[in-house]
Amino acid sequence: MAFRKKRQVFWWTVTLVGIMVGIRVLYAIATPQVFYNSDSGGYLGLGKGMYASPSLPTIINPYRTPLYPLFFQGILMVSGYGESVPETPAFFQGASVVAATQSILTIAAFLLLFFALLSLPLPTWMSWCLTLGISSDYHLFTWERTMLTEGLAIPWIVALSAAMLFTLRARKAWWYLVLEGLFILGFLLRPAFLFVPFVVVGVLLLHRRKAAMVIVGAIMLAIYLLVPLGYAKVNEHYHHYFGIQHVGDIDLLGRILEFRLPVDAATNYPFYYEAVIDSRKKGMVFPNPFRFLEYYDPYIYMEGSDGAVHLNELPGFNKTVILHTIPTYVNHIILSLPKVLTEVCDFITIPPDTSAIASFFRVLRGIAIAMQYTFFAVPIFWFVSVYQCIRKPSSILAALVFFGALAVIQLLFTASVVYTDVDQQFGRIMAVVRPHMLLFLGLWMYHAWTHLRTRKRMFFLA
Repeated sequence: MAFRKKRQVFWWTVTLVGIMVGIRVLYAIATPQVFYNSDSGGYLGLGKGMYASPSLPTIINPYRTPLYPLFFQGILMVSGYGESVPETPAFFQGASVVAATQSILTIAAFLLLFFALLSLPLPTWMSWCLTLGISSDYHLFTWERTMLTEGLAIPWIVALSAAMLFTLRARKAWWYLVLEGLFILGFLLRPAFLFVPFVVVGVLLLHRRKAAMVIVGAIMLAIYLLVPLGYAKVNEHYHHYFGIQHVGDIDLLGRILEFRLPVDAATNYPFYYEAVIDSRKKGMVFPNPFRFLEYYDPYIYMEGSDGAVHLNELPGFNKTVILHTIPTYVNHIILSLPKVLTEVCDFITIPPDTSAIASFFRVLRGIAIAMQYTFFAVPIFWFVSVYQCIRKPSSILAALVFFGALAVIQLLFTASVVYTDVDQQFGRIMAVVRPHMLLFLGLWMYHAWTHLRTRKRMFFLA
């Protein structure tokens, strides 16, 4: 029987990998170009500098965390395109290798997720359908062909989710070490993932409820927090900025400008106070906060200049403004939630032809857009799952709480910090938790169905 089950899983696995690879090969045929923009150029420039003169101040800097720049430039160097000029044919050949690597990592992460779902009390067909459905989501696999952190962030968070499921079921010590390593990689990839370890440890505590788990969780978080704190201290020592990266501060400034929050309480930051007041008096509109800063100080991004001093003051300005306008700020966040959930980000478009391949991907895109409207149910059902898990914990309910928590926190973070942009930033930032929203909805419906079926059977037996 065990042999037969393993053989069945083998064929489920082969079929799953074949479909995932096939979809990505067809998509590469339909859209052979890779997406490269100013953010990609920033990652590439930093990566070149890190490899050219590797040192603590070049690897740890206030502009970008190092993992994606090192990955991007490293793949280009290994494939023989490390010295290619950006946006030339040779460069795009190297970028295609980066895209292929991201696709391989994503397929591997989803394969790991499939095996993790098999460890839950789910039928094989359900685990297979969930994995296939999510890995075939148009607004997930398209990011693999972008030179942006999403190309690496999606496989990272899928792999972490798989490790979390194994930890819930296996209870082996080495899975905690795997999670700790993934926590650190996630921070070095995107500081916005700073909250993920707290969600993981919180769900493990909710599921285990033992003193030993409290100790393990505290140790995991203590070790993890040394990384961002150490990163901030290195930034302070070399770059006079006690923080992770300026991009997050600038994003929040964009939200302040967009919400038109009063800045009267921030007069002790004269550069920002006067710039905001002046722009509002003149009715000036900027496409994003980066252009706003460049307009009022063209040298603001030049390290060692007076502008860099202004940039280091930005966190204080943001904090002061928001603390004095909390009700208005929260109201704007709530009003923006529907747009955050439904915005579509199409960095790579499908060729406007009538071929069967292009038509296939248009159908997948339409399904992905329609699915976004089901995401409104995630926060509601998540609260129900938390209540159920508190009452009677199980691995399925713990998984639901975990997936839902990541989605809800990312939703609130995006609405709070990310400014509305012409490049559909909301869709981009929310892409990393699309797997969790889809997983949550699929698992929740299956759990509800089995629960109702069990109660119905008990009713008839009575």
